[in-house]
Amino acid sequence: MSADIPILPRGFRMLSITLLVLGWACEARADDADRIRRAIAYLDGRQEDWAAFAKAQRGEGTNRTTCVSCHTGISYAFARPALGRFMAIANPAAAEERMITQVSQRVAHWAELDEPRFRLMYDGSDRKKAEARGTEAVLNALILARNDATQGRSAPGDTTQTALKHLWTTQTTSGSDAGSWDWLNFGLNPWESDDSRPFGAALAAIAVSTAPGYMNHLPDEAAARGLGLLRDYLRQQFPEESLFNRLVILEASRSWKDLLPADQQKTVVDQLLAAQRPDGGWSLATFGDFERVDGTAQIHESDGYATGLAIHTLRCSGGTAARPEAAKGLDWLRTHQQAEGSWPGRSVNKERDPSTFVGKLMTDAATAFSALALVEAEAR
Repeated sequence: MSADIPILPRGFRMLSITLLVLGWACEARADDADRIRRAIAYLDGRQEDWAAFAKAQRGEGTNRTTCVSCHTGISYAFARPALGRFMAIANPAAAEERMITQVSQRVAHWAELDEPRFRLMYDGSDRKKAEARGTEAVLNALILARNDATQGRSAPGDTTQTALKHLWTTQTTSGSDAGSWDWLNFGLNPWESDDSRPFGAALAAIAVSTAPGYMNHLPDEAAARGLGLLRDYLRQQFPEESLFNRLVILEASRSWKDLLPADQQKTVVDQLLAAQRPDGGWSLATFGDFERVDGTAQIHESDGYATGLAIHTLRCSGGTAARPEAAKGLDWLRTHQQAEGSWPGRSVNKERDPSTFVGKLMTDAATAFSALALVEAEAR
């Protein structure tokens, strides 16, 4: 070592290193804040676009509402409140408030939804009507329960309680599907296909276990019976499910503590870590046995939805969130945000033009969960 370079005392060296690390952390947090700000702008804009999309509108006049979609609506409901808190935004976005208002309206008029002035999500046949009822019962309960939790309530609000009653009255109670719900099936993975019924049941589990205080004070025997059927269904389905469905069931086990035994939780975490790509990201195409309906080959490059969902799920697994695999995934997210604030998403059903309205639907989900993963990493 050159005599011209002073040797600092050990304590001073340690302080200098600490300040350097803290400075890097503050810079990273500032960079993430900019990423989240841009993601919020993208997501709010896309939620407004979806509300204006003619094919998403249901009902007539003052009763008109917007169909809640898994790609845009549910992803938005999962992520947007956390993003707003991270950015210290005092009030919810107009799109958030509209979603809660419209869902509450449909819960209040549940018995009238099969009339033209409200209209079910899909009503082309009796089969689709049953699927629409089951799907909407789950999504209404999920959105309202999470909103109650976000608001810091100690118990579900009256409208949420009503939505939870609808949940149990639409649950399948016999046969091999007992414990689940009729679920919209358009042959589209990963949310609306032959394999999506467990996905819907997992969302129902998230709804009941995140509704403030609900599982500690079940209102009646119907709720207790329905909860038992749901638990048994998810436990029975879990070993044979795709990695995608397993991730959502594992997410439910985060708030429903005794839903899955520890060995099953470890199995899915190990499976998820094994699916990580060399660049640090994950690919949705590897989360299930998906086939594209247009005959094109699946693309196994990393995408924002799979990567964000993977890191979000690892957070549900205790110390696993601190593993180097999660850090590599966060690095992938920090280097793959696009100019308009989104992260890349990719359909596993067909090749789509990402510049079109429909082509952006997977990008909506990708952006919501990518941004959510960054916010949760900062919180941790």
